[in-house]
Amino acid sequence: MDEGLGLLAEWERSWRVNCWEPIILNHTHAMQHEKSATWYEKLSKLPSVNGELYELSCYLRHAAMASVGGGIMVDNDVINMNFRPDDMMDPLPKTYTTFEGSVPSMVYASSSEYERIVDYMANYEIKDTDVARGKPHTSDMHILYDMVMKKLIKVDYKHSPINNRKVFHISTARVNYHKANTGLSMLTKRDLARLILGFVQTQLS
Repeated sequence: MDEGLGLLAEWERSWRVNCWEPIILNHTHAMQHEKSATWYEKLSKLPSVNGELYELSCYLRHAAMASVGGGIMVDNDVINMNFRPDDMMDPLPKTYTTFEGSVPSMVYASSSEYERIVDYMANYEIKDTDVARGKPHTSDMHILYDMVMKKLIKVDYKHSPINNRKVFHISTARVNYHKANTGLSMLTKRDLARLILGFVQTQLS
């Protein structure tokens, strides 16, 4: 199985086991929004040192959430260990809320708030400090950091399922750390997802 599809399968399984009904969003959902054409045109012009399709997908995931009515947005490398629907704060927060600083690995917001975020990103003005590897660069994470600094969005560490260890974010940095410290150069996010789920199941048995 393809590595990306394999990780997605582990992600979906971890959320279903914990009583969630995960929905996998894609480009089609984002393009259903009435502002999608304008957003796409503006966002595609923002500079990035990463691949264009990768960066666009990071922006447009917020557009997809605006299209489907808002709610919880979770990256495909955030594995659910013991986080149930009843654990989620209710009702929806008034302000776009992240649980891992400016990293949108897990976000909770209404449809209108996701729309506000995409509007801000699409109209973001590049600064001289927006640089990576010596080239002009920005991303949804960089722009969200800007919004955190301006207090335009909320970071909720107190209720964070990540901080409370109910979900586990298998970030690229975490994978690289384990590669360096284990000597397992071929280690992947899917491998770590399987290890985490196997550990959780062992603890429950």
